[in-house]
Amino acid sequence: MKIVSRLFTIGLFAALLSSVSNAKVRLPALFSDHMVLQRGMPVSVWGWAEPNEAVTVSLDTVKAETVADSQGKWELRLPEL
Repeated sequence: MKIVSRLFTIGLFAALLSSVSNAKVRLPALFSDHMVLQRGMPVSVWGWAEPNEAVTVSLDTVKAETVADSQGKWELRLPEL
C-alpha cells in the first residue's frame, strides 16, 4: 500500500504541474508522502488554482478533469481502482 500511495502522490503532482506550468495549483497538506488510500473506494481530490483554471489529475491509467470555480476552488473524484 505504501508504494501505491507514493505513486499516487508522484503521479498527482506530476499531472498537476505538467498541465498547468504557470498556474499556482495547490493541494491540502493531506496529499503528501506516506498517505494511505482506501482500496476499492473512489478517491476525492481537491485544491486551489487560479479562478477558472483547468485542472487534470491522473492516477495510473485513470484521468479526471475539472475547472476551478470563480474562487479558485476545485474538486474531483477518481473512480476506484
